[in-house]
Amino acid sequence: MTLRPSLLRELVNPNLSVGGRAELCCDLARDFEGRGEYDEAREVLSAFWPDIGERPNPEGLDQRLAAEVLLRAGVLTGIIGSSRQIADAQETAKNLITESLTIFQSQRLRNKAAEAQVELALCYWRTGDYNNAVDVLKLALEQLTADSELKAKAIIRKAIVDIDSDRLPDALQSLTENAALSQKISNDTLKGCYHQTLGDVFLPLEILSTGRLS
Repeated sequence: MTLRPSLLRELVNPNLSVGGRAELCCDLARDFEGRGEYDEAREVLSAFWPDIGERPNPEGLDQRLAAEVLLRAGVLTGIIGSSRQIADAQETAKNLITESLTIFQSQRLRNKAAEAQVELALCYWRTGDYNNAVDVLKLALEQLTADSELKAKAIIRKAIVDIDSDRLPDALQSLTENAALSQKISNDTLKGCYHQTLGDVFLPLEILSTGRLS
């Protein structure tokens, strides 16, 4: 059974508290995000975040849940804003994610803070601010000492930024040093991204070394 049906069933429970509903909505939105269903993810958050360009409404939520809503809204603003070329979407996304990051850090929620940093880096990457993207990803990786899907995502994203900023040796080193992690994770999408990114490193390195494609 997938995560989505069980969450949808819980969501119609009339006895859910505001906090419980917010947590379920965020979990469900993340599930939709993972499937590439971004409009559905935005819709499921509509009780707490009306639409892109509007500020989320975390009234009645504790700080942790408010930060979670801000994070999900920021992530979706960045993704949808990029695909639809919405003006200033990345700045709005950065502001929302940074606000969530500040709360997570104040609550000493290290993994959640690292997750926010990984998402913030993507906004910097979309705007071509590669140095800030790498710096934020390095900070995230300092927090992610244990192997996890989030750590794998951070490593892959840093390699992508390194490729786009012509730091191919850094990208190759990071990916090869963490090859074992790519085999441990169960997320097929992330595994595919790892191998695609590794291929994106090897191709230009081969051209540089031989002057031609094999």
